[in-house]
Amino acid sequence: MDYEFPNLYDMKILAGRNFSREFSSDPDVLVLNETAVQWPEFESPENAIGKQINYWGKIYNVIGVTADYHHKSPKAAFEPTIFRFMTNSHRGMYSVKVKSTDVSTTFKQIESTWKNFFPDNPFTFFFLDEYFNEQYYADEQFGNVFRTFTALALFVTCLGIFGLTAFNASQRRKEIGIRKVLGASVPTIVVLLVKDPLYLVALSTILMMPASFFRNTKLDAGF
Repeated sequence: MDYEFPNLYDMKILAGRNFSREFSSDPDVLVLNETAVQWPEFESPENAIGKQINYWGKIYNVIGVTADYHHKSPKAAFEPTIFRFMTNSHRGMYSVKVKSTDVSTTFKQIESTWKNFFPDNPFTFFFLDEYFNEQYYADEQFGNVFRTFTALALFVTCLGIFGLTAFNASQRRKEIGIRKVLGASVPTIVVLLVKDPLYLVALSTILMMPASFFRNTKLDAGF
């Protein structure tokens, strides 16, 4: 990465510092993420600062530790990541942050600059948000199918409750008539008919809540 990469991607520093133009020694230092700190078995991010790592046969000093972040699917586990300062390397890709007001003009300028520096290489690009959306497309499709079947299941459940209530009312027609003659109100009779199905709904809700809470906890943790 270069000096602008951490700010461009809003990388959060947990300990130490990031690469800076104020330090001429940055080509010989590394920044780790939280998971990478566990790899050489440092006790904590703070403990890793100033330590040395043999990276590809060269000794580097650790100057900072960043918070873990998902650069793949949130379902994937965090991987140990080493960030190295390299400004003279043209390998990989360039990240460009552009405004959405005049994208076409901006990309023409970028393409012109690219051809000036790399006239023999084709200018290819992609939008990072579209790239991430493609990764989540299968999950979105599964979510849509899951919501559809959930709505269908709820509809069938409601039909079942309605049928059970109607059957209960038909079986207790005489009782309802007697209660009505004795002065029972309509809300009282309705409660009498629906309380048994509602007990079943309440019981199923109570049984479902721990599983739902466990699932949401796992999603928030990034698993």
